[in-house]
Amino acid sequence: MKAAAYLLATLVLALGLATAAYAQPTAIDQGLSYLRAAQAADGSWGGTPTSLNGVVPTTAVVARTFQLLGVSDATLAKALPFIAGQTAATVEELGLQAEVLAVSGTDVAALVASLRAAQRADGGWGLDVDKTFLSEAADTLAATRALNVAAALDAVAVSRALGYLVSQQNADGGWGTVKNQPSQVFYTALALVILRDFQDVFDVGAPLNAGAAYLAAQQNADGSFGGSVFETALAFQALVRVSLDTAGRAAAVAYLTSTQAVDGSWAQDAFSTALALRALKDAATLAAAQIQAITLALVSSGGRVPTTAFNAFQTAAITVTTGSPTVAVNVAVRDGAGAVLPTRRQGSEFFFDTQARSPGTFTVVALALDASTGILVDERTATFTIETTVAVADTVAVATPAFTHVGATETVAVSVSLTNRSNVPATLSIQHTVTSPSGTVLSNGVTSVPLPVNSGLTNIVLATFSQRVTQSGQYTVQVRVSAGPTLLAAADAAIVAAPLVHIEGTQSLTPSSVTPDPDKRLRLNIRLRGVESQP
Repeated sequence: MKAAAYLLATLVLALGLATAAYAQPTAIDQGLSYLRAAQAADGSWGGTPTSLNGVVPTTAVVARTFQLLGVSDATLAKALPFIAGQTAATVEELGLQAEVLAVSGTDVAALVASLRAAQRADGGWGLDVDKTFLSEAADTLAATRALNVAAALDAVAVSRALGYLVSQQNADGGWGTVKNQPSQVFYTALALVILRDFQDVFDVGAPLNAGAAYLAAQQNADGSFGGSVFETALAFQALVRVSLDTAGRAAAVAYLTSTQAVDGSWAQDAFSTALALRALKDAATLAAAQIQAITLALVSSGGRVPTTAFNAFQTAAITVTTGSPTVAVNVAVRDGAGAVLPTRRQGSEFFFDTQARSPGTFTVVALALDASTGILVDERTATFTIETTVAVADTVAVATPAFTHVGATETVAVSVSLTNRSNVPATLSIQHTVTSPSGTVLSNGVTSVPLPVNSGLTNIVLATFSQRVTQSGQYTVQVRVSAGPTLLAAADAAIVAAPLVHIEGTQSLTPSSVTPDPDKRLRLNIRLRGVESQP
């Protein structure tokens, strides 16, 4: 298979898995046992009549699989010196060495420098490091992934590389060796993983979606892709990172498990076996990390109140329970028209503010992503309703003047301020009553006020009248806000009237009479008191 063999081995390194341990299924254990037994004395794999690829690419893929599955044993330790001892003459081989050795902790500065220098002016890479050959999508994928794993890919280099890759996508959404060459499962799967790695930094959504659609359409009736184990494994690993086709996933896993041989291998080929093990590891991650529940509750001053029915201007707390601590959850809310509405996250909860949103049914969409692998684990939905709400808040009654005195003639004004908390247009009936200290009603009435949605804080004048103050004490002001028969709010205010007071005085002399005597003393007493007057 010549260059394709090396290319295939290099590019499949792009599909990484977490090293965090999950319970490995029997099929994985059997596959690892086969690989341990098939390793040659020099640490390599391949070179047998049943080998799909050559020794160097097969060895690199198997070693990287041990790393990705978190299996660090004598088998891997034996393979690393073999890989490090190869003299890289192509971009593919450089990619193989740089990725595997970088993960093992080996200094790969020289390999990285060679890869960086081999990037062509169009942003891609060709077959050789001397830039003799034109750029190809496959070589670009190999180099981009290797540099990314080695943390040696700067923003300029990756931007140029992604630009080249996107330019090579065919009209059907897939990738071939170069643009306009027939699209293939192999190249498309690897391109999707590269684009997925950088989708949070670069705008690659359109090519990513087109590629995913092409790849999903290539699945055969038996669950395979391309009719081979290695293509099926690569396609499965790519699609679980970019789409949520539950049936397609299950069919691919069924195909892989059904084609494993009794000795634990796939077709007695170490290369195919290694890739199949990666796919089954992804399948194990999927099984362990499904969303178990979506819980909604009303946020109130007393805590959380479980419910699926909310009023306007309330806050819903959304909690998503999964089967794995490594799962990251994203939550969105969609309205009846499908528009995505904002949520905010605090700790393990997501919060959604109902605001003045129109009444109706809303959908919580929870997406679980395995943070260590990038796998789209699961998507679940739950529904809740926002009820028709007519409500007000922050209701304050105001009466002026706040202070007066008996005998004054005042212009009395009564008003109310309130904040609309409705999600439908409403008409409010606002009743006011002003009562004297003795209980006499001085003013009352009902004011009808239309209240549009999103009207916010509103000030409403209810009455203005002239009043002569004849009594001291507190004049009470009562305001009641209703919508139809429902009382929405009540607020009170007061006007305080001071009494009209005059001063009365008395005096006395002690003693009241005296005889002339230079030694006599007199005391004059003066007493003042306020007396309320009638107006």
